[in-house]
Amino acid sequence: MNVIFVIGATLSFFLAFLVFSKKNKTAGDYVLGSYLAVFGLYFIILYLDSIAIKYPQIINLLGFNIPLLGGPFIFLYVLVMVKTNNKFKAVYWLHGLPYLLFNLYSVLYFYFPDAAKKTDSINITLESISIFKISFYLVANAVYVIWAIFILNKHKKKLGENFSYTEDIDLVWLKLVVSGFGVFWVVVLILHLFDKYPITAISPLGYAIYLTLTLYIFFLGYFGLKQQAIYTSAAANINKIDGTDPIIKKNEPYKHSVLKQTEAKKYLEKLLDYFNKEKPYLKGKLNIKEVSEYMDISVHHLSQLINEQLNKNFYDFVNGYRVQEVKARLFEPKYAQLTLLAIAYDCGFNSKSSFNSVFKKHTGLTPSQYLKQKTT
Repeated sequence: MNVIFVIGATLSFFLAFLVFSKKNKTAGDYVLGSYLAVFGLYFIILYLDSIAIKYPQIINLLGFNIPLLGGPFIFLYVLVMVKTNNKFKAVYWLHGLPYLLFNLYSVLYFYFPDAAKKTDSINITLESISIFKISFYLVANAVYVIWAIFILNKHKKKLGENFSYTEDIDLVWLKLVVSGFGVFWVVVLILHLFDKYPITAISPLGYAIYLTLTLYIFFLGYFGLKQQAIYTSAAANINKIDGTDPIIKKNEPYKHSVLKQTEAKKYLEKLLDYFNKEKPYLKGKLNIKEVSEYMDISVHHLSQLINEQLNKNFYDFVNGYRVQEVKARLFEPKYAQLTLLAIAYDCGFNSKSSFNSVFKKHTGLTPSQYLKQKTT
């Protein structure tokens, strides 16, 4: 069964090599590559432990505390990916503090107490610290998973305030990565319920844990390499919003706004006139910055205008026009030769899935149900 450790190490290092070999690497690449490399090292340590168990203190010092880095790595990966500047801040290193403290304990325990005391207390002390470490690991990872999902949900809400599309920038794939880590955490928790703390790496339950970890490493590497490249190129559109105007968050209080009611009415009329006559919504990747520049109004005030005057976010506002445009074109003779999806693309939608979900949200029917209803 030691082959699991060999496969895990090989896979981790290979994926890390692919990540670090990328051109124009981002902070997200460095976090992902480091995660893969560190856990590749962890699999090697597990393999050494399985063939050299007479030296547990050496193995322990080499890396049995590495699992404490799993949750922080995933959380920081999410954090740098949702930030438009994609930078790694120095304060993020604090998430590795528990790992350092447990390592410090290991060093002090094995090398500083005198040999007699260490021999007398080694079983009790090691077992106690192992139980505490695993308990801390389980609790901390649950917190990191919940925290990461919370950040991704906030990111999704911000997109609705600033973009008329979500394709390639909604980070759904990253939520899958976090959820996958959550599944791994559940597996570890359940398996620990069937055995006493701690589960040894070379036990049947230990092998089950590390087989699951190997599968997750593959899952993480696949999505990280494939989807991150897509998101990184699309993130340039997000950066267009940054600058003098911050990305607006949903339900952000406009306590510093100076947009008066009379001005709001004037800008609202201008906004509706612009959309009815110029039809900017036909552009598939329209963002709020482009509309604000046309109207000569700040992004902040335009977001306030749409939220307070129309009770919508930018995404729903723009896509409402797209749905109306699709409905109008469905029965115009000059569009008769086009498929329903082709009409949707011409009206500004970027994918079949987004078209179907938006259309149903605004009409209560799927596009095909709507068409069937109107033709019968």
